[in-house]
Amino acid sequence: MNGNAVHAKDIDLVARFYIASILHTAAPGTGSCCLAAAAAIPGTVPNRILAAEDLKAGKGGTLTFGHPSGTFSVRTEPVVEASPNDVTFKEVAYPRTARIICDGTIYVKNERPPRYAAWNEVDEITAESLFHEGDSVSIQK
Repeated sequence: MNGNAVHAKDIDLVARFYIASILHTAAPGTGSCCLAAAAAIPGTVPNRILAAEDLKAGKGGTLTFGHPSGTFSVRTEPVVEASPNDVTFKEVAYPRTARIICDGTIYVKNERPPRYAAWNEVDEITAESLFHEGDSVSIQK
């Protein structure tokens, strides 16, 4: 999607995720964790196509796969028992970028449509009650 090429030497496999029959443009965390967990279990379909390394041997490691937007890496640490059906995981983890979804600022319109005329003006005390104690809140009018 960003025009950067993904080279085979930089990934372990290629994956595509479909949600409601539509190709996902990236790698959803849930599907990525499932794929990495399956790849960490010896004998599974994704495990069989891996190069001979710790991940293929069931010792865990990082699975990096290519997808339409680039690459995604998931670290796994399986606990493999005698039976492949008895695998548990100490770790299945991936990095995420953080984006601001709330910055502690409440934006209040000075002019409201007539149907909202009964609303009271939000003051700083009311606004602060919407956040946890110690959060920084500012009112912009």
